[in-house]
Amino acid sequence: MSQFPEVLDNNLLHAENNETAEYIQNDGTNQSEVFMEHPYTPNMHPINMPSIVEGAVHPYNNLIHHNDAIPPAKYASMRQMTEDFWREKKQKMTEISEEDMLNKSKNMSVPMARVKKIMRIDDDVRNFMIASDAPIFMAQAAEFFIEEMTAMGWQYVSEARRRILQKADIASAVQKSDQFDFLIDFLPPKTVPTTSTNGPGHMSEDSFQDPNMHSDFHQRTSNSSVNRSHHN
Repeated sequence: MSQFPEVLDNNLLHAENNETAEYIQNDGTNQSEVFMEHPYTPNMHPINMPSIVEGAVHPYNNLIHHNDAIPPAKYASMRQMTEDFWREKKQKMTEISEEDMLNKSKNMSVPMARVKKIMRIDDDVRNFMIASDAPIFMAQAAEFFIEEMTAMGWQYVSEARRRILQKADIASAVQKSDQFDFLIDFLPPKTVPTTSTNGPGHMSEDSFQDPNMHSDFHQRTSNSSVNRSHHN
């Protein structure tokens, strides 16, 4: 009778080992359920990864390297990117059917009312009639304009091996493209980050000012002092 509990414990241990072996030899359905409660994020540290049974296939081994690695730029140069962009857009507009064009005109990304209002800003245009299809083509051209500028910004992001598109990337695309010269006056002024006593990562108010503002201020003050000396 004294050996009965030991035999029972050995049988239970043997049964548990068999269940574990069957779990490991499964096709992966049960293993994936373990990780559904802990979705993968690119910044997940290996220490914080969910524990698995020894011998089981880790379903995130490929995802870790795939998501963390930033792919290189698709195009070798900005010119190659713009040529491929307009080649694709031209082919798309050439192959579009009348039905698709009609549906497109009813679901434009750019508001049609705003396009018509902009078209009538010029005083010379107010005296003429605008056909119903003219705002449609203007809205489509505006979409292409936004898409091209965004694609040029993403080219700079890819070359810098980053993931986030910033306004500085759009500004670089405008400055380095001759066709966008008319937008230079609308670019935000360049900012110079300055150190602050409020802790690391804090930007002071001076960091959001134009760096040329201080030189202009000193020039104006010097000119005013010279003028006062002449009057005296």
